[in-house]
Amino acid sequence: MPRVLRVTLITIGVILLLYGIYYVIGRPAIPLPAIRYPVPAGQPLHDTITATETNQVRVTLNTKGKLEMLSADNELVTLDYTPETLANTVDLALRLSPGQTYRSYEKFVERFPVYPFLTNYVNQFFYRFLPFRISVILTPQQ
Repeated sequence: MPRVLRVTLITIGVILLLYGIYYVIGRPAIPLPAIRYPVPAGQPLHDTITATETNQVRVTLNTKGKLEMLSADNELVTLDYTPETLANTVDLALRLSPGQTYRSYEKFVERFPVYPFLTNYVNQFFYRFLPFRISVILTPQQ
């Protein structure tokens, strides 16, 4: 058996073994590092952030179907979703966004027609097979 084929088969075997262990322990969401994002003054979200005790808001997306907005230990918003409802919400947000945002998105999709299918596939993959958790910490920009 050629060395390249043997290495490929061993690599695939190790990945399947690790995923099997991950599946057995209940597929917990894999935490990713938090992203800090300063919100400029004048945006509606800036007023919400400055009204909290800690002067910051943490938005956490868990791809197992939960979106949370927290300030310290206070829960501001919690949403449960499926990939379909998330896609519908993003589509609605694009349509209601001010200016030329939706038209720019339509032009992008015209240039790359595979984009909506690719985002749907990635969304389904992270919801069904490999969930992760990512947080964005919003702080007011001074």
